[in-house]
Amino acid sequence: MDQQGTRKQENLKQPVVTKQQALRMLETYFGYTSFRPAQEAPIASLLRNEDVIGIMPTGAGKSICFQIPALCKAGLTIVFSPLISLMKDQVDGLLVQNISSGAHQ
Repeated sequence: MDQQGTRKQENLKQPVVTKQQALRMLETYFGYTSFRPAQEAPIASLLRNEDVIGIMPTGAGKSICFQIPALCKAGLTIVFSPLISLMKDQVDGLLVQNISSGAHQ
């Protein structure tokens, strides 16, 4: 079996998270009761343990797309971002909410 096939098998071992669980996290940590329309598909895919590449304009809510699935699942979430100042701002905001996070340059 190839490396990608092995990774997909490992992903299937992780429990799938429901949209209701994700909405509870969204309201608990961010104060919103629903996702923006552009956030629905990437979040749903991540909750089903699928790989996602999300390309969205500034202000569309990209951060929620990885922060909510990360809060819903056990383990480490790695996000690649070219914007160091944005990463620092996001890490600071998560730490205020007592969510363990960090950034590396």
